[in-house]
Amino acid sequence: MAPQLLKLPIGSISRILHTTPSLSFLSLSKSPKLSVRWVKAQIHSPFRSYAVASSGKLQPPKKKRRLDEICLERFQQHSRTFIQSWILQGKVSVDGKVVNKAGTPVSEKAVVQIMAEIPKYVCRTGYKLEAAIEQLGINVAGKVALDSGLSTGGFTDCLLQYGASFVYGVDVGYGQVMPAVINVMKEDASLVTLVKPQFEARRSQMWLDNGIYWTH
Repeated sequence: MAPQLLKLPIGSISRILHTTPSLSFLSLSKSPKLSVRWVKAQIHSPFRSYAVASSGKLQPPKKKRRLDEICLERFQQHSRTFIQSWILQGKVSVDGKVVNKAGTPVSEKAVVQIMAEIPKYVCRTGYKLEAAIEQLGINVAGKVALDSGLSTGGFTDCLLQYGASFVYGVDVGYGQVMPAVINVMKEDASLVTLVKPQFEARRSQMWLDNGIYWTH
């Protein structure tokens, strides 16, 4: 039997075409009573990343950002190292689901929670200085300190928590320090020096104790 066109009122066709963003066309029917049928075809995948606004115009979807970037913006009191570590440990959830990949795309409106023990210092270097203060018996309470190589601020955080009245933080730079402030130590001053021994000290000058390399 030759296929016959299905006659529909113009108003019905208009309503069908305007109530769905998918494409529609006539096709042969498997039913013996109906020679043709109405088929709705899905839009090709490249178009699925766009939303149809009420005006009928295509608009790009809302942008997503990396999970670690979202966490850094919302939890500014924690360093990137801590946040990425917590994500890998499965201690960060997005909308109630645990996510363990730092690069996972996350919506700006997503609810992000960190289920981890809050560290004592802003970064791990604070624990290194804490060990030196405790083992060497240095009293920093009420003193003015210099954090040379401020970086994230772990040493400064530790010094302030141990009672230092003021901490000057200086970070990397060349030729920026004025000669008048180079020799600022008094005769009775104390200096705690933490260095990277692989660069500043010989192997014979180092020893390992409790996970920390010490030097003479």
